[in-house]
Amino acid sequence: MQNKSKKTEVVAIFCSDIHLSHKPPIARSAEPDWYEAMSRPLEELRQLRKDTNPEIPIICAGDIFDRASSNSKLVNFAMEHLPKMIAIPGQHDLIHHNYDNIKDTSFFTLHMAGRITNIRIP
Repeated sequence: MQNKSKKTEVVAIFCSDIHLSHKPPIARSAEPDWYEAMSRPLEELRQLRKDTNPEIPIICAGDIFDRASSNSKLVNFAMEHLPKMIAIPGQHDLIHHNYDNIKDTSFFTLHMAGRITNIRIP
């Protein structure tokens, strides 16, 4: 029988496929404010970290953005709302899915701004 008083220690929060985008996908086009809609799951990540342990890392397994090069409004939104995290770029974060062009991406801008730690730096 399992001891119900024993708590499980959370060591990290994992996520992926955030797909921040300037315009909503067709299935979400009825959202009155797309940026507000995108902020809700990001706030959930922040709250989950706060509720478990503010020191644990959030690790994103790719695709923070829906496109490698995003407009400045979306990058500024990410800098304001994305919790600090460790990340590896997904194919949508890379130009032509090629890591060699990482310095030309919005993902790298977040890295340079200190919002994310790129798990794979050349």
